[in-house]
Amino acid sequence: MDAEGGTSFGRLLRVARMEAGMTQEDLAARSGLSVRAISDLERERTRQPYFRSVRLLADGLGATASVRAELLHAAGRARLYRQVIR
Repeated sequence: MDAEGGTSFGRLLRVARMEAGMTQEDLAARSGLSVRAISDLERERTRQPYFRSVRLLADGLGATASVRAELLHAAGRARLYRQVIR
């Protein structure tokens, strides 16, 4: 949980990756991000990822629209997502 009572981006990313049956290396290869970047996000060393990074991760995961929305919301990027899907 984060300070506001929601699930953190790092936790959501890790759960989504594991549910997809991927390692960090697999996700890095599919998303174009580095293993270190993914590790830092999952460990919450990077607290607010860029919209582009979240989009690449969601694409790499093959995330459903609802999982994609959850990731963007947890990353504080939900407003940008709403603008893109309009």
